[in-house]
Amino acid sequence: MKTLIVYGIKGKTSAIERLLRANSNFKQNESRKKKKKKKRMTKKQQQLAQQQYTRGKRTRRKTSSRLALLSVQYTGLCCRCRARFVRKKAKSRFFLPFFSLLSGCNLHGLPIDYRRNMSPIDFVVLPKKLPITSNSHQKHRAKSFLKQPTVFLNKKKGTSKGRSKSLRYTREVGLGFKTPREAIEGTYIDKKCPFTGDVSIRGRILTGTVIKNKMQRTIVVRRDYLHYIRKYNRFEKRHRNMSVHLSPAFRDVEIGDVVTIGECRPLSKTVRFNVLKVSKGSGTKKSFKKF
Repeated sequence: MKTLIVYGIKGKTSAIERLLRANSNFKQNESRKKKKKKKRMTKKQQQLAQQQYTRGKRTRRKTSSRLALLSVQYTGLCCRCRARFVRKKAKSRFFLPFFSLLSGCNLHGLPIDYRRNMSPIDFVVLPKKLPITSNSHQKHRAKSFLKQPTVFLNKKKGTSKGRSKSLRYTREVGLGFKTPREAIEGTYIDKKCPFTGDVSIRGRILTGTVIKNKMQRTIVVRRDYLHYIRKYNRFEKRHRNMSVHLSPAFRDVEIGDVVTIGECRPLSKTVRFNVLKVSKGSGTKKSFKKF
């Protein structure tokens, strides 16, 4: 198997440098363990070693363009341009749980700021936990142009007289539920929203408590109820969790809030309900409340 040399800037405190330091420390510890006889150093030798160590430290700080080497054996294809490059398991098992290997060639496997200062790069090692944008309901990650299907955006200018009407489609759900102000004045686009999308509410109207808010535009609602057991003439506590679509019209929905949900057509494999109203709860996650 071919070994591949990876270059990283040693002066900057990058993920690569940290990885290389950890790798070198691990190798040193292993080599020390293998040695059975330990030679005691004299005072002069200790002083010389300390001087060399401090000199090395100073030079490291000064020379920022010095390159560090790491041998990795990996084969694979680039995630963008599909170019073949070497990509196999890293030799040391020390950093495997902490670091992941990004599949990219010499152009696409590295951030731009590193690309300028580095010579031949075939591979890059970055930490597993990369910075992720906040999972708020307001930010939409779709790359396509977002528009409402009921609104025509290519209208000719100058033909309409008077005030220009806002190009926003909203509808009333009915059953006494008010359309939120954010749905009328906001700019979000959600085809599964009951106020701005093409989803009609029909069937059951239920209430529940929010217990999870980690999915995009979907929350998990807990519904508590009592089940009667005839044999013992007693009731027992039971609950059901259901996935519910949450429109971006409702901001700052937190765990513990009480939501009113209405039945709609199947929006996905598990989602069959839509949030119609949000009322702030006590904030407790799993307190039993009979609805």
